[in-house]
Amino acid sequence: MNVSAYRSNLWRQCAVWGVRLTITAPLLLAPIAPLLLTAQPLKAETTPMGDHDDRTHDHHEMHDAEMHDMPNHSGDDHGENHGDDHGENHGDDHGDDHGENHGHSSIEVDASQPIPNVAIAIHPDSASGWNLEIITSNFELTGATAGQANSSDQGHAHLYANGVKIARVYGNWYHIPTLPSGEVELELVLNSNQHQTLTHNGLPIAASTTITTD
Repeated sequence: MNVSAYRSNLWRQCAVWGVRLTITAPLLLAPIAPLLLTAQPLKAETTPMGDHDDRTHDHHEMHDAEMHDMPNHSGDDHGENHGDDHGENHGDDHGDDHGENHGHSSIEVDASQPIPNVAIAIHPDSASGWNLEIITSNFELTGATAGQANSSDQGHAHLYANGVKIARVYGNWYHIPTLPSGEVELELVLNSNQHQTLTHNGLPIAASTTITTD
C-alpha cells in the first residue's frame, strides 16, 4: 500500500468514529446532565472588614465599661480610710487623756478629807542646772509608800517640761540638770501611791511655772 492510499483509509476511519461519537455522546451524557446543570461553585464565606472592626471595637468598649464599673479597692483608698479613722480615734483619745492627766488615770480626793495643795519655785543651781522647790500642804511627798494603798495625804509627784514627763519626785527638792532652750513650762502634778493623778473638782492638783533658758 502506498502512502496516498494509507492516508485515504485513515481519514475514512476517523470520519466513521466521528459520526459514532456524535451519535453516542448525547446518550452517554443524558443521565448526568441535570447534575451538571444544577451544580453551583462553592463560595468562601467572608465577613466584611468593616463589620469585623465594628464588633471588635464594641467588645473593647464593653470590656472597658465593665472594668470601670468594678469597685476600687486600691491601696490609696484603703490607706486614706484606715489612716483617717486611726488618726481621728487615736488622736482624740490620746489628746484628751494627755491634756487632762498626762495619760494617767485619776482619783478624786474625797471632799470630806483635807484637800492637798502644791506650789513650786525654780532656783538656778550654783554649779549647773536648776533646783525645783516644792511646797505642799495636806500632802507628804514620799517614796516609802509607792505602790501601796492610796491615801489622799501622801504619794509622789510627776514633773513635766513642756508637757513631756522628765521625772518622778519623792521629796520637796529636785535638781534639774538640763532643760530645752527657750521658754519652758514646768508643771508638777500630785499622784497617789498607785500613780493615779489626784484631782479636786475634776481638775488635777498641780502647780506650774515658766522659765526661759539660754
